Amino acid sequence: MKKEEIKKDPIRDRIVSSIEYYNNNKNSFFKYFFVIASIVLIASYYNNSESLKNQNALKLSGSAQTLFANDNIDESLVKFERIIKDYKGTDAAIHSFVYLIANAVDNNDYKEILKTIELYRNNIDNIKDQLIKNSIYRAIGDIYINSKDLKEGIRYYKLADADNNLLNIKTKIKMAKAYIELENYESAENIINEIFEEDNIPFNENNTAEELLAFIKHKINT
Repeated sequence: MKKEEIKKDPIRDRIVSSIEYYNNNKNSFFKYFFVIASIVLIASYYNNSESLKNQNALKLSGSAQTLFANDNIDESLVKFERIIKDYKGTDAAIHSFVYLIANAVDNNDYKEILKTIELYRNNIDNIKDQLIKNSIYRAIGDIYINSKDLKEGIRYYKLADADNNLLNIKTKIKMAKAYIELENYESAENIINEIFEEDNIPFNENNTAEELLAFIKHKINT
């Protein structure tokens, strides 16, 4: 993504649309996670507070990012981990979190991805923009679903509050499918029924929900 494009569009909308795009293209999600992380990083620079603590943390983060870009990976990771430990709740801690994730993604180390998410999840919680936070939670839910940890995937989907009707419906469909795979048909049926309570359900999503409900009822009655 070019810098000029970020300037032309509202940063917040660009972040969310990018995250949701990669959420809907799961096969390429891991390849592009660093792009998503970078967009979140850029946005937080625009919105960072003027506190001395945050400024110091951002300077250290900049140093770590330079090391990372110059392939001094091990040294940069040590700095990122130090930032997370010493500057909790700052934008720099969020930057560090996404760089640690990016490194694990680059190494195709799925266990490390999940470990990093769980160790530093509080950095996601500290993101002030609820829409961005929800989009990241959905993305992490997809990571867990793709790795067949269905219960964790469902847990992260539930952390994403309903901020958009269509995204809410799509997330609930994913949750219903996960419950079906877990053979928890009652929970799957409850989720589908929640979808039908939504206003203006898109045609494709409505058809998918109806097909899932028919399958669920068949399983319950057999």
